[in-house]
Amino acid sequence: MGGFYTEKDPVHIFTYLWNIVGTEYDAEPIVSKKTWKMKFDIKGEEEKVEACEDFSDEEEIPAKVCEVEVNVRSVQKDEDDNVTMKYVTFQRKSGDGIVYGKFLKNVCARLELFKQAAQK
Repeated sequence: MGGFYTEKDPVHIFTYLWNIVGTEYDAEPIVSKKTWKMKFDIKGEEEKVEACEDFSDEEEIPAKVCEVEVNVRSVQKDEDDNVTMKYVTFQRKSGDGIVYGKFLKNVCARLELFKQAAQK
């Protein structure tokens, strides 16, 4: 699980994620109508295995799949500034851990503009 704090509106975060997931991972996110929750399946890269001497064709190993869930939760509100701090979490629900790790590394680097240090 990974996550970060932000003051940004969840709509902006989900829109940005939707673009990344849809274009780079060719996935169709599902967004909850009741809470700020998004789910999608991502595929890793397909591997090609060279055939041994007895076989002439290369064999393709099916791509590994990982189910990811993203949540945005309100964690604290500053009454003076009228700002609500939110925490965005990423969680692997099922599937390959390596595919999830590569996805999380890519996405977290791209979401740097939304991140903010936690306020105490």
